[in-house]
Amino acid sequence: MIQKLKRANKIPMGIIMLISVLLGCYALALVDNEGDDFQLDKIAFDWDPYIEMSHYHSQEELEWVLFGYERDFPELVTVVELGRSVKGRSILAVRITDHPHEQAEVNEPAVKYVANMHGNEAIGRELLLALVQYLCEGYYSNDTIRSLVDSHDIWIVPTMNPDGFASAEEGECCGVKGRENSNRKDLNRDFTIINRITGNISWQFEQNFQPETKSLANFIKQRQFVLSINFHGGAIVANYPYDYPYKWASSTPKKYVASPDDAVFQRLALTYASWNQMMSNSSMLKDTCPFASEHFDHGITNGAQWYNVLGGMQDYNYLASNAFEITVELGYCKYPLRSALQPYWEANKDSLVYFIQQATAGLSGSVLDALSGLPIGDAVIQVEEIDHHINSTEDGSYWRLLAPGNYHVSVTAQGYYKSKTIAVRITESEREQFMNFYLYPTQVRFGRAILTPTQLSEAAVPVQQPMSYRATVDPDAYIRDLARRYPTLTHVYNLGLSTLKHEMNVLVISDLPKQHELGEPELKLISSIHGNELVGLELLATFAEYLLKNYGVNEEVTWLVDNTRIHILLAPNPDGRKKILEFTNGDLSAVDSKRAWDVGRANGGRVDLNRDFNYDGTLASLNSLQAETQNLITWTKANPFVLSIAYHGGSKVVCYPFDHIKNSHVADVQVFRYIAHNYVQTNPGMKSGYPCPKEWPHERFPDGYLAGGDWYPFKGGMQDVNYNFSNCLEFSIEVSCEKIPPEEELSQHWEDNRQSLITFLKMAHIGVSGFVTNSIDGSPVKSCSIAVSEIGHDIACTEKGEFWRLLTPGFPYTITASAEGFKSQTKMVFISETNGGKLSKSAQRLNFVLKPNRLENSSQLEHWINKISKAKRLDELEISSLDYNTSRDIFAAIKEVFPQLATIKFLGSEVLGGQIVSVELTAAKNVSTVPNLAVIGGIMEKDLQSVSSLTYFVLDLILAYQAADPVVSKLLEESVIHLVPYFYPHTLQSSSGVAREGGNCVSKLTVDREKDMVSQTFDQATLLQVKMLRNWLQQQPIVFVLNVMSGFEGVFVPKEVGASTESLIRGRRSIEAVQSTCADVPEQNSPTVALIKSMQSDFGISSSAVGVGCCLSPRNSSLGMKNNNNYLRFSNYSKCLLSNVSSHVVVLTAQTPDGRHVDAEALKISCACNFSVTLKASGSGKHQLLLTQSGDQSITASWRNVSVTQTVHVNESETSPDVINFVFPFPYSDEKSQAPFWAVTNYRFVLLLVAGSIIIASIVVWCMSSRCWRRQSKSRGCRRLSCVKSCFGFCEGNKYQNVLVHRHLAEVFDVKSGTETWQTLSFVDSNSDSSDGDLPFTGRDDRDVGSQQRLLK
Repeated sequence: MIQKLKRANKIPMGIIMLISVLLGCYALALVDNEGDDFQLDKIAFDWDPYIEMSHYHSQEELEWVLFGYERDFPELVTVVELGRSVKGRSILAVRITDHPHEQAEVNEPAVKYVANMHGNEAIGRELLLALVQYLCEGYYSNDTIRSLVDSHDIWIVPTMNPDGFASAEEGECCGVKGRENSNRKDLNRDFTIINRITGNISWQFEQNFQPETKSLANFIKQRQFVLSINFHGGAIVANYPYDYPYKWASSTPKKYVASPDDAVFQRLALTYASWNQMMSNSSMLKDTCPFASEHFDHGITNGAQWYNVLGGMQDYNYLASNAFEITVELGYCKYPLRSALQPYWEANKDSLVYFIQQATAGLSGSVLDALSGLPIGDAVIQVEEIDHHINSTEDGSYWRLLAPGNYHVSVTAQGYYKSKTIAVRITESEREQFMNFYLYPTQVRFGRAILTPTQLSEAAVPVQQPMSYRATVDPDAYIRDLARRYPTLTHVYNLGLSTLKHEMNVLVISDLPKQHELGEPELKLISSIHGNELVGLELLATFAEYLLKNYGVNEEVTWLVDNTRIHILLAPNPDGRKKILEFTNGDLSAVDSKRAWDVGRANGGRVDLNRDFNYDGTLASLNSLQAETQNLITWTKANPFVLSIAYHGGSKVVCYPFDHIKNSHVADVQVFRYIAHNYVQTNPGMKSGYPCPKEWPHERFPDGYLAGGDWYPFKGGMQDVNYNFSNCLEFSIEVSCEKIPPEEELSQHWEDNRQSLITFLKMAHIGVSGFVTNSIDGSPVKSCSIAVSEIGHDIACTEKGEFWRLLTPGFPYTITASAEGFKSQTKMVFISETNGGKLSKSAQRLNFVLKPNRLENSSQLEHWINKISKAKRLDELEISSLDYNTSRDIFAAIKEVFPQLATIKFLGSEVLGGQIVSVELTAAKNVSTVPNLAVIGGIMEKDLQSVSSLTYFVLDLILAYQAADPVVSKLLEESVIHLVPYFYPHTLQSSSGVAREGGNCVSKLTVDREKDMVSQTFDQATLLQVKMLRNWLQQQPIVFVLNVMSGFEGVFVPKEVGASTESLIRGRRSIEAVQSTCADVPEQNSPTVALIKSMQSDFGISSSAVGVGCCLSPRNSSLGMKNNNNYLRFSNYSKCLLSNVSSHVVVLTAQTPDGRHVDAEALKISCACNFSVTLKASGSGKHQLLLTQSGDQSITASWRNVSVTQTVHVNESETSPDVINFVFPFPYSDEKSQAPFWAVTNYRFVLLLVAGSIIIASIVVWCMSSRCWRRQSKSRGCRRLSCVKSCFGFCEGNKYQNVLVHRHLAEVFDVKSGTETWQTLSFVDSNSDSSDGDLPFTGRDDRDVGSQQRLLK
């Protein structure tokens, strides 16, 4: 050993120390003094954090520790106060997840751990604090911990009974002091919801819960946990429900009371116990633990079999929520000495981690609306084999814990039909199963179709087998029968008449079949343009039935029907079809193909329709075509078709343009080939390349597809016209070697083409799609075009500004949107392979916003720009009438003339396509420090009076500001005014049918509940307009809303806003009714003000309504400005009201000392006076507070048990107060309550301490080991300055500097015996006369001069 040490010493000591110093400096470099940029996940190592449980934390220390983790790990931790104890101590919950400040992610289970329910059972309290440290510090160094935190929503409550803990005594193993709360109530007997007499659950008992129990009960119900543990002490066992022999529960003679999920609970308890050696082998403690009085097989027990507990928390979890909770007894001693704590962490660490992973053991997924795809909350998940159900969360997620076995699962929800019952098998190897349930609503909802119970019972995957020519006999009767059976998924319309006056009917299949949905592509499927090629007719008829039967049953089909509008034309040549039926006498079972080859091919005018599309885009050429051809071209141009199939018979191949010439390359050849390839690859009859060896032995198609002209060229084909004169890419597909194959072959043709048709529908969703909108008001740009520079074939936008550009995935593209009167816009896009044709992805979204060219704008817009720029007063504008286009042009002109004052924002489009916009007016220098107020109108469909009044009001405010009106100037300089004039733009159209000339004055204000948004509340919104308003209010920091209505005169103020707010709203100037014929101001419970009241109840936004006149829809002449006294009264009142409200709004910020903004949810605002306040969060951590009284107001802000009070002066005649900043010190930051440094776990502090220690220890140890430091200055060796050099290996006497160390090590270890001994070590006197080269090394140095004694082990 000595020789090894000598050899090791050959390395210069200075080099060793230099390396150590560098390592220490590197550690220091990792420490970010600002605390913002330091990221532990940048350190690549796998490390299991060391946890030390060395003492018990007081309540103050516990809170300090928890808030310290929140401060140090803000990306992982948030602390929430669940409530207070009887004595006012906080009951805190720590949330640990990768998104702690957001809602739980979909399909992410929530798990909770609760401890210290009995105050004197303290092990769990420290165990959970250690777990918080373990999860936080291990997140960046341990893959298991990171995965656990990323995939679970973990909640930890270290103490439920802080009062009891404060009175308990350390070292008391068996006593009861501190067990109860301060009211002397056992909290684990307080969750009583069972009537002892009847045995029924009675929720009214919750009213009598203790404060601590109420806090946990609310926590349990609000968070919808999946798993839970309640930690206790006094035994070592995992205890599971039931705890009590309820009358309705089954029990055994041994009083084993099994819950319906007994098998699951046993597995959960075993999971915890098996990872805890102390628990699973508790018998080994029998002789070593003086408190070990009971032992349990495998460390688990049924609660009631052990002893009865009525009102226990674990049974409450199971009966009142989704949570499966067990009770874990951690140790026989309830409150052991602190010196005995560490083994409990080592014993329970693995159990704590692996128990959380059980949250997904069983069946999980989402419950969704089958028609809209929206989540369904509170749905009931039922397992036939288990008499206990769980509910889905608000986001539709569910987790049904199941033991291995076979189960039958179904789902029900209010307002929905019951789902199909699904068989589920859980095995040991596949413990986690995922399944979504789709439910059909029982009533119509906006934007999606519904199914009847009859349709649901008929839903099945297979279609009729064997197939026959049943649809060919009468295609119209066939599609009308489908429409009758599936009325909400189908629609039948007529294209026109054939040459012989037969109808050409089309079947539409979609979730909204009667209308085009914005952003949804449409395609057409056509068969038998040659009347005797009947195989395609039967295939498409069968495909239509397949889609309808499988909607809601097959996820793929459901998605396609929901996201695509499919038009199916079975008989484009009804004349030819009838001719072939006459030829065969209606018997198509075995037709001689050679004899019938040309019979019925042409139409009634003996024209081959697929040679008749000689169309050049002019009306003259269209009129020269056959009736059927005209109908087909007109149909194609009238609909936004993206893709099309024309089925033929006579071969098996897919053809694409061009047909009229050989060796031609259409611009979109790569797109055509990509789609054709996907069709062929899913069609066994085509991909061989030699499809008809019997009928056409010389015909080969190596790829299964080709350009039509390369097969045989002809002019007048339908697919060429589709490509040249529309956005539609059409394919001619030959699906059978015979035009009328035998009936027994139809089923095989169907099987060959079924998946190909599904694949073809998916192809409508490849490439890009989006909208082209006007930059001024967000309205769609009509007549725009989309160009792809790599292709060279432009497509046109729809009237709504939509476009779909099919593109081959896997390539980059340069796409330009352009329109007359607008500046073009170009974007680069890469179409990913993962988007193309996949069910989970629609086409890639690509929107364009085009700026108008002023010189080329419409004359109307120029007209309003000129008028508004010159006007000084509102009456100079001479607005005699108002329609949608005029309103839109006025707002666009306002933005052009006053860009610094006005901003136009697009809220959305209504069903009929009109644009809903908001106008934001402000002259504030810093919009984040001023209040936000809103004025909205047109919240009733026929209310045109409020729309016109609000449109004038926008102009009035702008012109008054330009004229330096003092009231308006103050208002716009000190606030942001959001104005939404209308929500029903279609009523502004002159052709809308609304009574515009006759007028619509009312004596009693009524609403149409199906159309008027004013009658709905936000939490039960079904109208699109209400949903738009809800989203808008959630995104804007609006603190007050004035609703402008007509049909009455006066002011309505909801009682919910309070008396002082009502006084503020009414003010000194009000609008009173002046016409006796007017309807009265609405009552508080009137349906006409439901939406207004909902603003206060759902969003906390103070609101009111002002009536501007008796007539909802007055005559056009009454909508003008001349003699419009209604408007003048409304304008004067609104200006004063908004100015008054604005002066009562203060903006405040709440920050911690390090500058971080306080989260709004944890911030509480109160006032010394008793009046209502409205708090609205805005950007940059600012909050808007509406104070409804003037004068000096004392405002108190509370956060994390810390309160800060400031005084603000409110005066409506003065400028709004400046921003008030509340700075919250960290909890317990004062000297008296300062927690000791060891109570805080701060990894930056620890790292800094370690780094500094490395550097200091390196210098001290190595330098002092040098002989130079043991010599006096008279020595022949190094002087003190030279001794510094010697530390780095430059002193000539350095080679002996460690000899003494070698000697002492030899004395410590008995080399001969190999045993470790204790020795007294003596150090050489620095005054020794020995020379550097003659240091004696024989025997023991017994000199006493300068000796020091140490003990080494």
